[in-house]
Amino acid sequence: MIIVGIDPHSRSHAAASIDEHGRLLEGIEVGAGARGLARLSAWIEALPKPRLVAIENARGYGLAIVRVLLKEGEELVDVPATLTRDGGAGAACAASTTRAMLLSSPGLACATRSAFRAWTQACSTTS
Repeated sequence: MIIVGIDPHSRSHAAASIDEHGRLLEGIEVGAGARGLARLSAWIEALPKPRLVAIENARGYGLAIVRVLLKEGEELVDVPATLTRDGGAGAACAASTTRAMLLSSPGLACATRSAFRAWTQACSTTS
């Protein structure tokens, strides 16, 4: 399984993909506007399946990409910002924090995914 970690900010989003062993595959940084979101979405779509997209603070700066990815049928989890604060920035930060969160707490992704479904359904109908 490919895991995509997204670190969204007000002006840009950084993302990285890792494999099931926590190895970094690729990274990307895009603007937070419509063109950047389209570019990020296309980058994710080009990655092999199965995949899971973990978005830090999905209810905040990540909300716009959540709505885009839900329309495309991606499986998403919300990663609390408290789990990802390591002082880094960019795609490398997105990869390292996502890797740390998912490998140290494998049950968190499953629990978060099921709790997140109702909220994501509400997001997709209010876009």
